[in-house]
Amino acid sequence: MGLPSSTLTPAGTQSADALGEGNIKEAGGVVAITIDSAGEVTKIGQDVPADGEVLTWNAAGSKVLWAAGGGGGGSGHTIQNGGVSLANRTNLNFDGTHLVATDDAGNDQTDVTVSAALQSWSGKSAPTGDVVGTTDTQTLSNKTLTEPKFADTGFIADASGAAMLQFD
Repeated sequence: MGLPSSTLTPAGTQSADALGEGNIKEAGGVVAITIDSAGEVTKIGQDVPADGEVLTWNAAGSKVLWAAGGGGGGSGHTIQNGGVSLANRTNLNFDGTHLVATDDAGNDQTDVTVSAALQSWSGKSAPTGDVVGTTDTQTLSNKTLTEPKFADTGFIADASGAAMLQFD
């Protein structure tokens, strides 16, 4: 049984057309929801969902979005970077030796282990100011050299670039 061929116009935003399909339109006249003659919803919003996607609420955008449907056990984790949700993917892959993820079925969790090399950096203070690189040319001020070594024929220059102290 199709929808009646009359027009529903509460606030002028909904209608059912004469073709037997019901369309609910947004205020600008664009069809937002389509119901076919069998009573099936065939369109919601302007996106076209892929097979297996479900409607989910996006609180940040205050709207409904299509997202991959979860399996029977729940929806899993929401992966974020800096508090911003990333695209919902089937897999989360740890590729490397410093972060290792393992399944802990007994506790119904995923354990992520940080390598000892990364853990050794924990609690260390980063230097302030510019960091001197091994291949960079930089001017150092107010520094104390402990056990300095200079190559043959090197020199320490004054502000104008003239040699103040020559090494043979």
